[in-house]
Amino acid sequence: MKFPKIEYLVIEKFFSSLKQRFTEAKRITLLKDRINKLEDAKKEISSIDPYNKERESRKKKLQDSIDEKLSVCREELSIRQKLIDAKTDDEKKILRNQLKDNKEKYPKLYNKGEVASPCTNCIDLLVKDFKSKHDKEKKYREELVKGMKLINTSFLNGDYRFMYRHNQKDDNDKRYYKMPGNCWQPVRPESKGSEQSIILDYLTKKNVKPSDAIESLFTGSEGPIVIECLTAIYIIHYRAILKTIGPDKFNQMFKNGIRISPNKSPILDYFIIEEENKAFDLKKGDWVYFKNHEDYLKRHKNSAVRSFQGENALLMNNDVYEGFGIPPSSEKKLNEELLDAYNKEPTMPDPANPGTYIINKSAQNNFPEVKESDIPGLYINGKIYPVVKPDMEKIFNLENSP
Repeated sequence: MKFPKIEYLVIEKFFSSLKQRFTEAKRITLLKDRINKLEDAKKEISSIDPYNKERESRKKKLQDSIDEKLSVCREELSIRQKLIDAKTDDEKKILRNQLKDNKEKYPKLYNKGEVASPCTNCIDLLVKDFKSKHDKEKKYREELVKGMKLINTSFLNGDYRFMYRHNQKDDNDKRYYKMPGNCWQPVRPESKGSEQSIILDYLTKKNVKPSDAIESLFTGSEGPIVIECLTAIYIIHYRAILKTIGPDKFNQMFKNGIRISPNKSPILDYFIIEEENKAFDLKKGDWVYFKNHEDYLKRHKNSAVRSFQGENALLMNNDVYEGFGIPPSSEKKLNEELLDAYNKEPTMPDPANPGTYIINKSAQNNFPEVKESDIPGLYINGKIYPVVKPDMEKIFNLENSP
């Protein structure tokens, strides 16, 4: 049976309209799915507390990007829902022009298929990447805390594995540093073949893997390991990187060897130095410095012990700091210890009795005792500085390099 031409056109228009409605309904479903994913991503990103200002900046950019996509997708959804319900061709024309205007206003979003096309994995990947890096940094910082505890509590042959130089002397009454001789060699040994050195400057031996050299410090049979507070922090960071990225990547990262020496170690390339307004802004694992009074070394220039001009420490938990040889302490407690160290009577070698010390009256008069408020502690010019954080982006890039 043949339909009259007019009826055929009506039927064709009906099915065309039905097809358009079906297409719009499908797009609306896709838009709703994308909006749900964006909202979930926004919640997940909002729950992450970045560890440094660079990560805070990245979080803000990602949040802004998600907010922009949400706004455009919601507007697109509203227009397409109205398009389904539109009764006249004029209404539909106006709405389609609005869609066209949006595409011209946000060409990048539309060209990348991040609005009306099927929801790709781009959002999930962005969030996953950000969260993965955050989780890896969280592990790194947990390893920093664990490393500090190991430095202070590990025993070897019935004594502490790690010791301060001022607690060690050789047969000639000289104080020395020492690292395990199976993996490390001093740049300036005390004598030929000696593992001891008056200067703290050690290199990994040839043909020793950097990962094995670091492990030798914490699990090896040679000891004691004689260092000081700054290089203790270096060692803790080396260990944290090793535990976070694994030995293969670690050995590739430090393929030229490791040097343990104040201000000369390759670990310095993987630090970010920031400042914070108050202690509340610090994150677990942040490396800070408690500074003693500026005249400490003048008052104790000739004292038997003059190693408390400051203390390198890690934030272990809320208002809990720990440094090499320093038990977990609050900010106030550490400042009190610095104050006590400053106000301790200054001494000097007794010329009449070699090997003994007497009160240094001159230093005592020229640099009198101070009060707690005179101790800078964490703050320099009203800011906590320096705050040393791991440069995780650099570590990530090296970890993911071929």
